[in-house]
Amino acid sequence: MADTRSSLRADLLVLLAMFFPTLGAWYYFVHLEGSALARPAYIASKVVQFTIPLLWIVWTRRKPRALLDKRGIAAGLLSGLVMGATLLLIWYWRVQDTTVAQIAVPKIQAKLADFRIETPLGYLGMALALSCLHSLLEEFYWRWFVYQRLRVYLPSTVAAVIGSVAFASHHVIVLASFVPVELFWSHAAPAAAAVGVGGLLWCALLERYGSLSGAWLSHMLVDLALMAAGAIMLFF
Repeated sequence: MADTRSSLRADLLVLLAMFFPTLGAWYYFVHLEGSALARPAYIASKVVQFTIPLLWIVWTRRKPRALLDKRGIAAGLLSGLVMGATLLLIWYWRVQDTTVAQIAVPKIQAKLADFRIETPLGYLGMALALSCLHSLLEEFYWRWFVYQRLRVYLPSTVAAVIGSVAFASHHVIVLASFVPVELFWSHAAPAAAAVGVGGLLWCALLERYGSLSGAWLSHMLVDLALMAAGAIMLFF
């Protein structure tokens, strides 16, 4: 019984994990917009965020099994290529050279300036770091930790939906900052919903293969496609 109570208390960290990224995104992306504090606040927020699962591991004294192996790599590659290609096609046909893009570009440039990213080389470094390393950390955070802890108490489908909504919520803050309020429901909301669908797929990959490899690879390819679209908008 004591172990059960301890586990339940430890899993309260899951509630914090579900809401903290959204609060952090609002603080460093909206509240500190144009401030020199935006970059250090972003770094601090990410350090705290990715420490939460580590605190759970220490608290529960559970040694995590191997997170990455060969299982799911083919499925991750295929799904990532399909989603990344779809993202680029939608961007090409529905966003490029539109009013939304014209409005978004200076907003993106201003946001990058807040984070001291003002050259193509700086953008490339950011794009690779977000696509390769940050996507792995997010999969560890959202799928390995949040989804799997919810999965202890809920059916897999319910856990995946709740975890993916939480995953998409902080993207709403980011996406909404680049479009006018009147275009939120026509552009930012569908994009955030697509993020949630991606989260559902990555939960399914983890559930099916028991490894983060497929979900990470898929997530990485989608992020690379997104960063490629951004590079074209900003520099070409």
